[in-house]
Amino acid sequence: MGESLLKHFYLLPERDGATRYDLAPEDGLTAIAARRGISPVEAFMDIALESSGKALFTFPFANQDFDVVGRMLSHPDVVLGLADSGAHCGQIMDASLPTFFLSYWVREKGLFSIQRAVEKLTSEPARLFQLEGRGVVREGAFADLNVIDFNELRVLAPEYVQDFPAGASRYIQRGTGIRHTLVNGRPFMERGRHTGDLAGRLLRSTA
Repeated sequence: MGESLLKHFYLLPERDGATRYDLAPEDGLTAIAARRGISPVEAFMDIALESSGKALFTFPFANQDFDVVGRMLSHPDVVLGLADSGAHCGQIMDASLPTFFLSYWVREKGLFSIQRAVEKLTSEPARLFQLEGRGVVREGAFADLNVIDFNELRVLAPEYVQDFPAGASRYIQRGTGIRHTLVNGRPFMERGRHTGDLAGRLLRSTA
């Protein structure tokens, strides 16, 4: 891995107990190396050794201008969602999007009200994909609910685990502040831990 590539790396920072994605210049590997008085290659190796290989570096290549991201999120034609269905689960971690959206864009930046944010995360995509009875709280709808401690919402650092069949690897990312998750009215998650109840069902495309 050469100097020319490493100069674009950032150490994924943690501030106030939360993993941050609004990277600052001082988070860059080049800046860290300068503070240590060594080369970026040496800084990379030292940090990897100091953390027993658990330090996380990111190579940002898109959407790093958060002012632009905020304008995109506010656009009426933009719907929140994830697209690769886990195809890159051993390389990137996107599942923290809802928690980061609520903690950063809603609580910290005030870009949306809580009510509008929840609508963007739930009923808006459900309407787009014609998932009847999902994303709403009303009589006759599926009882999919989250109980959230809004002030405690934080995303934690991604973790690399081997829990797929045959020991295959993936990234997971835990968070805080989501106390209970109900799927079809049954407890699915309690304070970040799966209850063992599998109340959902597989959705298949009929197209």
